[in-house]
Amino acid sequence: IAFLLFCCQIAASLVNPYLSLFLAQDIKVSSEEIGIFVTLSSISAMVVSVLVAKRVDRTKHYKRWIGIAISAAIVGYYLYSIVNSYVATVIISTTLIAIATCLSALIYAYAKALFDQNNVSEQKVASLRIFVSLAWVIGPLFGMIAFKYGDFEGIFKACSFGYLIAMIVLLLLFQKNKCVNYNVNVFENNTNTTNTKRIYVLIYFVIFVTLQMVNAVLNTKIPLYITEILGYENMYVGWLSSFN
Repeated sequence: IAFLLFCCQIAASLVNPYLSLFLAQDIKVSSEEIGIFVTLSSISAMVVSVLVAKRVDRTKHYKRWIGIAISAAIVGYYLYSIVNSYVATVIISTTLIAIATCLSALIYAYAKALFDQNNVSEQKVASLRIFVSLAWVIGPLFGMIAFKYGDFEGIFKACSFGYLIAMIVLLLLFQKNKCVNYNVNVFENNTNTTNTKRIYVLIYFVIFVTLQMVNAVLNTKIPLYITEILGYENMYVGWLSSFN
């Protein structure tokens, strides 16, 4: 599971620092259009995540949905490498890439379900974040190399290849069972279960939205600031992302 998550995060970190540069330099769009792109992508990702989460909670088919999300990432990022239209990029982002954004949550949920079956502590699930951090140190450096030899097309194809490796890992190394039962019992000792759940969900929602707002602004504007205002080359964005 750690290696699968690592492969997916490596692939994602190849693209993330360079996406706004791709839109500005390759697609030739304005800052306002980049903002619209990010907004529409975020909304579609949120809607898709809710729908997928409901489906997975009902069927417990974690592996199947992980495979669907990886497939969407493979196709979506490859299409990025061959399109040069703003509208086409938005369509890809709000469909295929929106499905791919569910990957990390699905892998964590699958890990939690498997570990709970073996009475393993939740700390083991939390330890998976180490591999996420490691991927985001290494990934932008690979992205820098891919850009040097293949421009934005090279980055997107490398990303698609990274997800292809993740798909191979999923098919070869994971259990063949179709579903894993996972019963949430965090609130079973509380008298006001429903109200407690709602309060926790609301708190986490506010925290998560606030953090993601900051991340969206930074991920979009910092690469443009480095290249357009400070005048550095695109590869320095990879260095900064890795160091960060």
